[in-house]
Amino acid sequence: MVTACAYAEAALLNGTTTIFCDSHEIGNVMDVAGVEAMLEDARLAPLSIFLTVPSTVPATSPELETAGGDLTPEKIGALFDKWPEAMALGEKMDFVPVAMGDPRSHAIIAEALKRNRPVSGHIYGREFVAPYSAAGVTDTHEAIDRDISNDFVDAGIWVFLRGGNPATPWNSIVEAIKPITELGASHKRFCVCTDDRDADDLLSFGLDWVVREAIRCGMKPEQAWSMGSLHGATRFGMGDEIGGLGGGHRADLVLLDDSMKPVSTWYGGELVVDDRKITPLLEETLNQRYRYPEAAYNTVHLPKGSSSRRNYRPPRWLPTPLVSKCPASSCRIGRSRSSRPMTGRRSSKSTI
Repeated sequence: MVTACAYAEAALLNGTTTIFCDSHEIGNVMDVAGVEAMLEDARLAPLSIFLTVPSTVPATSPELETAGGDLTPEKIGALFDKWPEAMALGEKMDFVPVAMGDPRSHAIIAEALKRNRPVSGHIYGREFVAPYSAAGVTDTHEAIDRDISNDFVDAGIWVFLRGGNPATPWNSIVEAIKPITELGASHKRFCVCTDDRDADDLLSFGLDWVVREAIRCGMKPEQAWSMGSLHGATRFGMGDEIGGLGGGHRADLVLLDDSMKPVSTWYGGELVVDDRKITPLLEETLNQRYRYPEAAYNTVHLPKGSSSRRNYRPPRWLPTPLVSKCPASSCRIGRSRSSRPMTGRRSSKSTI
């Protein structure tokens, strides 16, 4: 687990300027307070961070789990109404109750649908594809083989091809991509994504690596990079603002070398990574955000052999506390936004 600023550094080095993420774990522990703390922290990061509101907290029945959170339909609706960054409903993991018509599960989905928000899914088993699609779920990242991936596409469900460390089960893209490479399906409703990434894998197996994995599996480079940029933006209703080049789009650009690895990254028109190194502008921004406040030095655990707590400073890679004290206005990196109102969303007054 890392904070938004800690994640932003690795993401920008890998050419990623925008993410859509799920805060299920912190919601499971801290309820609404945890989700909102994560959103507040995200506003301080030099990265465009949008949220899919956790939909299944607790993840199992109260008889089987003692979670700290209980995100009811009413709480989820309130998060959508309060936070413009809340773009979709996060993965609906209780696919069996959904398929069986559980009232609470469908009430949560209804909170998203009546606000015209997309609903993300989590589906295992081909027999659940049709009832899940009928319930309003329109994407999944749990396609693990060619056949179920093809079933998702037939049902009109967006497929997020999950890539990651090949030593883990999370690298399912190799099989799930085969409806395109073997059956001739269109790649237009396919995206690439990461899932359950360990912190030490962020630099080695980021979204850029997943794109290159798609190319290795048989995709054309321009198709693979579209699945890593424009397609995800389109799925979440932001394809006319991010994910591509054109008038009114944000000035987020990535320069690639011949091996399709990011070399330089512009965020909001500002050069933040140059020749695979952080620029002084991004370094200055991270220095403002990426440190423990002075009060934290009195509580941090000192390494063995340290003689003075006053002289200790945490290593660069340690995350900041969940909510930074740094005001958002102090960041010099800005987002270039379209002047057109964001349909269906309240405009955010926060600048990053």
